[in-house]
Amino acid sequence: MKSIQFTKITLFIEIVHALKVQIADSHTLVDGYPLECLHQRFRNLFKEIFGWEDNMMDVIWTLFRTVVWDYEGPVEDHQLGALLTRYRLKYDIDNGPIPVYITSFYCRGCYTRYYHNYYVHQNSTLQTYYGGIPDVIQSSRKIFVQASLCERFATQMVMAWTSATNCGRIYNAEFDNLCSTIALPFGWKFALKLDTDIVSDAFYLYSLLLDHSRQAQVLSPPHHAPNNTERLQNALEQRNERMVGPGQPEWNHACDVCTKISVSEDGSLVVMDGVTLGHPCCAIHDCVNPLPTNRHMCCLHDGVEIEQSVQQCDLKTDGTTKKPKARFGCRCTHNEEVCVTSCGMALGQVTFFGAEGLNGVQIFWKQLFPIQHSLPNVMWYDNNCGMQAMLRADNDEYFNDCALPVDVFHFKSKLKEQDVFCSMFCNPYILKDLVDEKEQGDFNSSAAEQTNAWLGGFHAILRDMHVERYNFFLDEMIMRHNQTLRRQLEEQGLSPYNIPRSELLE
Repeated sequence: MKSIQFTKITLFIEIVHALKVQIADSHTLVDGYPLECLHQRFRNLFKEIFGWEDNMMDVIWTLFRTVVWDYEGPVEDHQLGALLTRYRLKYDIDNGPIPVYITSFYCRGCYTRYYHNYYVHQNSTLQTYYGGIPDVIQSSRKIFVQASLCERFATQMVMAWTSATNCGRIYNAEFDNLCSTIALPFGWKFALKLDTDIVSDAFYLYSLLLDHSRQAQVLSPPHHAPNNTERLQNALEQRNERMVGPGQPEWNHACDVCTKISVSEDGSLVVMDGVTLGHPCCAIHDCVNPLPTNRHMCCLHDGVEIEQSVQQCDLKTDGTTKKPKARFGCRCTHNEEVCVTSCGMALGQVTFFGAEGLNGVQIFWKQLFPIQHSLPNVMWYDNNCGMQAMLRADNDEYFNDCALPVDVFHFKSKLKEQDVFCSMFCNPYILKDLVDEKEQGDFNSSAAEQTNAWLGGFHAILRDMHVERYNFFLDEMIMRHNQTLRRQLEEQGLSPYNIPRSELLE
């Protein structure tokens, strides 16, 4: 006993005091004290913490068990009490699902209960996270997920279009044999399998914590929300609003692939295109109000919920009418419009609800590049012929300093010979900085189509999502895709960098 430090003994007493309820559940009490033989799982715990062998553990427990049982906590810590200890389930990246005990503390001085990831003041309706990224995240009241496992879920999603359901299946298959050998505590009621809801809740909470950490902010969702969907909804919507326009971290990206530097000036290029992704929306054409739930067909328009199940068609030119067409389900948004640099970096995206109209594209451009100084020098778009005609008709001078050619593929394959306007104003080959000596495209004008091929892989994952989770998920995948692309550009020596936002937005 002389070789044992006094600090270890005091720490041992403190830990046993905190686990008193669990030890009492595992032992038969005699005269109000536990038996002399400590349960094996607690012996293993203290062996892991202090490095004590079994014979040393027996001696220490025999000497101190009555002292520990009568111990009421340190005198100077009377403010901290009202311990709540509960069975919970932790999903570990290396060891599979693990039954754990979780204890929260209540401070009588500040009237606050402190949980593993956050604290809740007695007079507050919010749970305030401590800041930073914890090693283990409490994704719901009874479930804890290791942060590194959340990161793996996000990586699987962005690299292989893996749904939350399949992330759970992969994890369950990995630890299937181990789960059958886990010794569960008496009265255990939780299933060990990782399901879709657990993966989804962990992904969104982990991503929000990452986002707030990057912004040097603290996440404070409602504490008494009926479920995680409603608890995180406001935080998701706030992040979505911040990502509108120049919100992506790589919005001000430049590199040797997408930027051409000359003696007179520098030039940057972006490419626009749409991809068929969408979420359920209101049955009224171009209505952007979110549905209450995805089971509704209409948002706020009184009296049209049932009527919109049948589409009434306009009169034909000969005065006759078409037959009504039934719609057995929700209308979905038309497409996502994505703006990409010629190196493949996605600068932003927007949802088109009714159609990919020229006016909608123009509004998106002005939203993404809110002042003329922030505009790139060249903006490829497959319908720039129509865009230039509309801008001229509206006397819109916002894009006067920006070249608006059609991309090389559309110019070669789809341009009609008699389209003189497009040949004069949208011909990429008359812009000498865009082609080399062999009249080959010097920049990749198909970057948006290539990015959309990757985005299209999320169609099955996104199609039934509610709007706030849809937008958050898409922004998060694009941001992670951009991070991967930037690392690739750095490895290839293509000098990616970010132009100071103050130079573009002031």
